[in-house]
Amino acid sequence: FTNLRALNLKNQDITNAASIEKLASLETLNLCGNNITKLDVSLMTNLKDLRLYDTQLTALDLSKNVNLEQLYIQRTGISSLDISQLKKLKLLLANGAALTELTAIDLPALEQIQVTKNNIRKMTIRNLPALQQLHANSNVLKEITLENLPVLQRLNLYDNALESLSLNLPKLMFLFVYDNQLKELDTSHLPMLFQISVSNNPINKLDFSSNPMIRNIEAENMPAMTELNLKNNGDFDEDYEYLIIDGNTSLKTIYVDAGSEAAAVKRLVGSKPINVIE
Repeated sequence: FTNLRALNLKNQDITNAASIEKLASLETLNLCGNNITKLDVSLMTNLKDLRLYDTQLTALDLSKNVNLEQLYIQRTGISSLDISQLKKLKLLLANGAALTELTAIDLPALEQIQVTKNNIRKMTIRNLPALQQLHANSNVLKEITLENLPVLQRLNLYDNALESLSLNLPKLMFLFVYDNQLKELDTSHLPMLFQISVSNNPINKLDFSSNPMIRNIEAENMPAMTELNLKNNGDFDEDYEYLIIDGNTSLKTIYVDAGSEAAAVKRLVGSKPINVIE
């Protein structure tokens, strides 16, 4: 079948894929749910869609697959992945693999990265003009670089070991960084921020004065936090959701906009010894 362009052999109890490796015309290959331990795709230079999740693979060389647009390697043993040559790649799904590091730089088509539940300690994500979503929660991240991501809208970094985080993301709307070790968080370069979850971090102060779009804030169980600034001249409305009191045992001051926001926050505070300042 030398002219075969699409092959789907999902869940077929395959243990040896050697006979597939010479199908150089393939554009779509699905070997998910098989017991293969190795696969050589170097001859498949036309591949656009490669699906290998739920296999026993521990390594994958994609240096020849420059036309690849979608890659699925969830729940594999792949620990190292080089995507630097994949200039047409739009989607990377590698949740539950064994990755220890990820670098994605100068990939003009990449729209979404999902690498949750790996063992990633370090990430460099730079110059991705099409990236809209980055999901890297539930790793062991201690270091991450995020630069020149002009259309990123959703960032999931919760359940990691981050102590610092630099964010300059003009289109970011959804930020989830709870369950880390962050001691500070600067959101002043996130003008479109709408929802944030930052609970369970040793942050001392949170300042949302530069985030007039924000409506949903989850910042609980933060015993080091003494001050919270919500005063941003935003159009506060009834769709707000503020989870900002429980577990914040050191919280002394909350700055708010006068009017409906002040009234809402005062109701949340109740009789607790927290100053609500308009």
